[in-house]
Amino acid sequence: MDKMKIVGIRGVSFKDDSGRQVDGTSFYYLMDADGVAGQLAGKFFLSHQKRDGMDYVPDVGDVVWVYYDRYGKLNRFEKIAK
Repeated sequence: MDKMKIVGIRGVSFKDDSGRQVDGTSFYYLMDADGVAGQLAGKFFLSHQKRDGMDYVPDVGDVVWVYYDRYGKLNRFEKIAK
């Protein structure tokens, strides 16, 4: 699990290499990381199908725990109380 602050969200719509329509959301985040002076900035993508199946989806400004499945894919968020 990782602790992240969500700093941006963008809706995404494109066709993949096979021509299939892909709709989803890109989340931009900041987090502390070993070996990094300051904070690490990054991005991850969730399809609408995956996002809509989650109990909680973060908004800009939320600080969250991010949990991964055994394959390293993001599978849930937990908001950290302020």
